[in-house]
Amino acid sequence: MIRRTTIGFLVSVLFFLSGCIREDLSDCLPDFPFRLAFIYYGDGTTDIFPSKAASVQMYVFDTDGTYVDRYLYSGEPEAFQGIILDLEPGTYDLVCWANVTSLSEIIGGDDLLADHYLYSRSYLSGDPILDFDSLYYGRRQIVVPAHQEGKDTVFFSSAHIRMEVYLEGLSSTEVALRAVGDAQGWLVVRNVYVGYDFMKQVTGEIADMYPVLTPTTQENIRMSRFDLFRFPNDNRILIDVYNGEGHFVYSLDVSDFLAQHHIQVDGVNELTIPIYIRFTGLGNMQVSVDPWDSEIVEPIV
Repeated sequence: MIRRTTIGFLVSVLFFLSGCIREDLSDCLPDFPFRLAFIYYGDGTTDIFPSKAASVQMYVFDTDGTYVDRYLYSGEPEAFQGIILDLEPGTYDLVCWANVTSLSEIIGGDDLLADHYLYSRSYLSGDPILDFDSLYYGRRQIVVPAHQEGKDTVFFSSAHIRMEVYLEGLSSTEVALRAVGDAQGWLVVRNVYVGYDFMKQVTGEIADMYPVLTPTTQENIRMSRFDLFRFPNDNRILIDVYNGEGHFVYSLDVSDFLAQHHIQVDGVNELTIPIYIRFTGLGNMQVSVDPWDSEIVEPIV
């Protein structure tokens, strides 16, 4: 049976305790609560979900893929370990996205599961893409029993890859001529995925993004820290570098970089890829590209 959509369902609970806010502000603790935990092990054996997730949007579908309900969970870390569901007895397919912010938009409304997608909001609006959300994904089929309590766990996996790009040696005079994030200067990351379906498969669309570069605590080094939707080792991503006058100076093939430095993407959840590009001269620039293996360079904020 399909219940009325619940939007903005905010939960802050302790294990075996629950409080919730619904549109009618009524107490919604069911007679036989179904308790749900969110778990993320990363690449280890310890749950690190509370340290990685700030919120979860959960969509509920029946076994035919028909939309049933939608929930938003946020609160203290303990809230993700004892969530109370108010669902009638039956079998349901849960799809969860953690850390959806204003950078992302979920489309599909009350359509079938197969018609739901998560996209970059900037991509949908036609604005320059500056960053993507640090997403995590979980899916689980649960059975809510009749006349008795139940419990289950949604296990999450990473739906993003963190990138850190360091640039050293660009003229500070050239730097001053272009605003950070300008589409004609700095970094352009090409051929990135802009969306997922609800099976966590990236969509076929690709686009360019313009991550922000900031000064660091080390002179003449600028860096950009941003997230991308998951991509394989064999990818088409290029990182193009422009100087402050908007002139193209260098292009890095990410697939070649991963192969050269034996960086494995597939099967790894918590992954940060550091890239260090040093410009050693003007005119015919010589560029060396190496993994960042020095002490961490922090941006100036």
